[in-house]
Amino acid sequence: MTRTLLVALLTVASTMASATIHRVNNAGIAADFTTLQDAHDAALPGDTLHLEPSGLSYGGCTFIKPLVVIGPGYFLNLNAGLQASSASAITGGLLFEAGSEGCVVSGLDVQGQTTVKASLVRVERCRFSGGGMNLNIAYNFAGLNLTGVVVNGCHVANNVNVGAGNSTVSDLTISNTYARQFNFATSGSTSGEMLHCVAVGAGSTALFGGSGMIISNSIFDGSVTPGASTYQNNLFSQAPVPATNGNQVNVDMSTVFVGGAGDAQFALAPGSPALGAGTGGVDCGLFAGAEPYQLSGLPPVPAIFQFTAPTSTDQGTPLPVTLGSRTNN
Repeated sequence: MTRTLLVALLTVASTMASATIHRVNNAGIAADFTTLQDAHDAALPGDTLHLEPSGLSYGGCTFIKPLVVIGPGYFLNLNAGLQASSASAITGGLLFEAGSEGCVVSGLDVQGQTTVKASLVRVERCRFSGGGMNLNIAYNFAGLNLTGVVVNGCHVANNVNVGAGNSTVSDLTISNTYARQFNFATSGSTSGEMLHCVAVGAGSTALFGGSGMIISNSIFDGSVTPGASTYQNNLFSQAPVPATNGNQVNVDMSTVFVGGAGDAQFALAPGSPALGAGTGGVDCGLFAGAEPYQLSGLPPVPAIFQFTAPTSTDQGTPLPVTLGSRTNN
């Protein structure tokens, strides 16, 4: 670890030691703020913004300070019983500018173009949807030098785009993430790892351009341009790389997943060729590895998913309340 990176991490850790949690709600419930940008602007570095379930968007946000932003997840209507409410925390596009190093966003339903232009940003368990909206990392911006960006456990309806111009992206991690397309620019320099990812669906592609990524334990249904990356223990519907280093080519993708709707469709089917096909005998795909995909992007915090109590009781009589809670590490 470089001295600069160590200093940055220690700075973020020290600010979070005295962090405040701010409630954000625009559904008629009293809270500290009603928009994400207002909450960001008022918060101190290291504070946590808790976006509560709502049918209305909290709007977009430009981050210029390190914050933790937590929502309840997404696809909650398709995966019943995971949260007490099936509503998500919808936001507009997110922009991570200089000063936002150390930001963590988790469990959001992002419906807008999102761009990372700062190092040490972690985007986890978020859904990116909306027509033509993408998750971009140093994409279409020249002269950036980013390191330590992490994307984990996300569902990206369109593209994950990385690099452009003379920008450098190093120590990048994209793990346990679904996207229709992964695009790495042919210009610039990108290094890091991409593991336990899935690119399937209409028009799915993976263009690794000139990147020097290590790609492992992933599943690709569609066109893949291998570029300068290294491939280990992946499944391909075509044959972009030799069937060596544990890679399987010309795989019948109808045998890989259980199918269905939402994110549960990417669970491996019985007898799937992805079972045990990863490095060290782990499964390929979203639901394996050190940080497996969590259905509905449940953030890694405890959650109350059930609340039961009588509507009334006699005065002086204890009120029996039953709570159902779980951790979502």
